Amino acid sequence: MPNTHAEDQEAGQILSSFILAHKDDILSHWKDAVRILPQARALPEPVLLDSLPQFLDALAAEISRRAEPDDEWPRRLVEAHVLDRLNAGCDLDQMVAEYALLREAILNRCQQAGLPAASPDEDRRFHRAIDQAISQSVQRFTDAQMRTARALDRIATASFASKDLDDLLRRLLAVLVESIAAVDTAAILLRSGDALQVRAAVGLGRAAEIGLTMNIGEGFAGTIAAEKRPRLVRSAADDPLVKSPLLHARGVRALYGVPLTEGGAVLGVAHIGSLTAHDFSEADRAMLDHLAARASSAISQQMLRQEAERRAVELGQARARAERAEAGQRFLSEATAILTSSLEYEKTLERVTSLAVPQLADWCGVNLGGSDGDLHTVAVAHVDPEKAQAARA
Repeated sequence: MPNTHAEDQEAGQILSSFILAHKDDILSHWKDAVRILPQARALPEPVLLDSLPQFLDALAAEISRRAEPDDEWPRRLVEAHVLDRLNAGCDLDQMVAEYALLREAILNRCQQAGLPAASPDEDRRFHRAIDQAISQSVQRFTDAQMRTARALDRIATASFASKDLDDLLRRLLAVLVESIAAVDTAAILLRSGDALQVRAAVGLGRAAEIGLTMNIGEGFAGTIAAEKRPRLVRSAADDPLVKSPLLHARGVRALYGVPLTEGGAVLGVAHIGSLTAHDFSEADRAMLDHLAARASSAISQQMLRQEAERRAVELGQARARAERAEAGQRFLSEATAILTSSLEYEKTLERVTSLAVPQLADWCGVNLGGSDGDLHTVAVAHVDPEKAQAARA
């Protein structure tokens, strides 16, 4: 007797139903298999599993579909998984191997359980879905690496080409805005003692905020600095944590910020905002995380160079003051000796003026009042002998 429609539908959902009923068991077998991969051995279990439980749910739903295949179905889950693996330092080979091992874990558990063969359509949809996840992983992994590499190269260029710290910060913001399409505004605040100061800002007229300060632990950026971890608000214009009147007035939606740290110390905070997006994608947030890590190093180096230059200037000024003081003391000592060595005041004054030039000045003259009430030049010295002669005349 031919199958009814209900029987056909049930036969077409054998594999999907099995996946949902045995999800924990499948994941357990997958974990044992994937731990063989070198880069997976040290990953904590929550990091290793990542979004795989949700992926199995989506996989079961996809392979039980009667409609045309959805080319987009795993994209968001795959994107999140790829970015998490990138952040964990995994390579593309591991990404592909993980999905291949998941396929094997599902098929092995089906065989061990003596599951009846899935319908040809369901079997086809299952393999197509896994292949699609692998294909999207390869594409997303490659795109993310290339996009990040280009941005990091631009940060390295900015670091070498910058004239000073403020120039570097402006260049870094330009990289952020141009690398993340959803960004309408961005700012960098640097730490000064227990406060943060806005040192660079672009978009939405926020250059007017440069120079403003807030305490660590205060507001959106201050909280990020205090907690040393990223933070996202989905409606910055209405969020009391956001203190910027401009962000409120312009109706900014998503606002994502990250701490700038070097050697465990907080250097400042960088954040990006969007007028249209309520959230930044996993890729955009990962991009800012990567850029912030590299930018922190560049900012730290620029700050160290700026501090070294400031100290060099101060040292030079202190040395110059000491040399002037020493020269003054030497002049007074020698002038005193000259003044007490002879009673012929004109010759004595000539020697004193010659002593002053060039030790203290480029020229020196002595005028004395005569019996006629006028001043008369009695001694003059100049670094240029001709000018000295002209002065005497």
